[in-house]
Amino acid sequence: MKTDRLSPDEADTIYGNHPPTTKQMDESFASRRQYVNDLRGMSSKIPELPDSNVLDLYERLIDYERRVAPTLSVSDYAEGTAKNDDEIFVANSDGLLAVSADHATDPVRKSSGVREGADHGTGALAYALHDDSQAGIVLPVGRQTGNANVNVEHPMKRALSGILPGKRGFISIHGMKPGKFEHQFDPTEIHAVLGLGSHPSDETLNVAHDFVEGIKREHGLNVVIGNDTRFFDSVENPRLQRDQDGQPIYSARLAALGEGSTTNFVSANHDIPAMQVEISRSLRLLPHDIEYRKDQARKVAVYMGYMLVRSLADGVQKL
Repeated sequence: MKTDRLSPDEADTIYGNHPPTTKQMDESFASRRQYVNDLRGMSSKIPELPDSNVLDLYERLIDYERRVAPTLSVSDYAEGTAKNDDEIFVANSDGLLAVSADHATDPVRKSSGVREGADHGTGALAYALHDDSQAGIVLPVGRQTGNANVNVEHPMKRALSGILPGKRGFISIHGMKPGKFEHQFDPTEIHAVLGLGSHPSDETLNVAHDFVEGIKREHGLNVVIGNDTRFFDSVENPRLQRDQDGQPIYSARLAALGEGSTTNFVSANHDIPAMQVEISRSLRLLPHDIEYRKDQARKVAVYMGYMLVRSLADGVQKL
C-alpha cells in the first residue's frame, strides 16, 4: 500500500491497523504540535537573523498593539482605546495598498452574539504596513456593537471607501486558531489561509497563487487558499474528528465568502485584487495572559508572521 496516496479519510480508517500509516501519522502529529510552539526548527528557510533585528521588530509591534490594547491583556480588547461606540481608526497614505484589521478589537461574533474574540496582533500588523509599506489602513479600536467582516452596513465599509481611491490592492488581516492541517501526514500546520471572496478576479487569483508558492520557497511557510482547499482543525490526537454520520469534520473554509466581508465589499466596488489573510495564532503577537511560547520562540514566530503579511503586501501592490 502506497501511503502517500491515501486520502485523509482512508489514512484515518486504517490508523492503528497499518503500522507504516500509524507511524507516519503519529510522527506528523507530534511535529505539528512542536512547531506550533516553536517555529525555529521547522525549516532551513527560517532565517538566522541577528537578535537585534528580531527584537527591534518585536518591540515595535508591541508599541503598535498598545494603540488598541494599552496593557496587552485580553480584557483590553473590548473597550480598546475607543472613546465612542464603533470607533474606527483611519490613516490614509500615498501608497498603493489598502489594509484593514477587521477584528483588531473584540467584534460581536456572529456565532454567539457576544462581543469577544479579537484577532490579537492584527492591529499591530496593520500599523506596521502603514509605516513600512505606506498602506492606507482602517481598523476598529474598541467598543464595537457589530462585526466589521459580517455587517454589510458596518462603519468600516464607509471608512474603507474613503481610502480605496487610487489603491492597487486590498488586504484584510485576520487571525485563526493554530494547528490546522490538510492531511494527517503534514509535518507543519497551515500558517495562513487566503480568502478570496465570492467572485475573485483573475488578478486576485494570480496574486494569491504566486504568493503561496513564493512564501513557501522564501520562508518555508505553509499557506493555502481557502476557496479551493479543505483542511482540518487541530485535534488532541492523530485521528480526525467525525460527525454523527461518521464523516470527517472539516474546518470552516475561511474564504471571505460572507456577504458582509470586507473582501467582498472591495471586490464589488473596486477593480483591484482583494483578499483576506487568516494568520495562525502561533505567528502573531498575543496578550500576555494567553501567551504560551518561550521568549525567543515567540519573537521569531512574530517576526515570521510580519514577514508573511509584508510579502503579501508587496505582491498585491506590484500589479
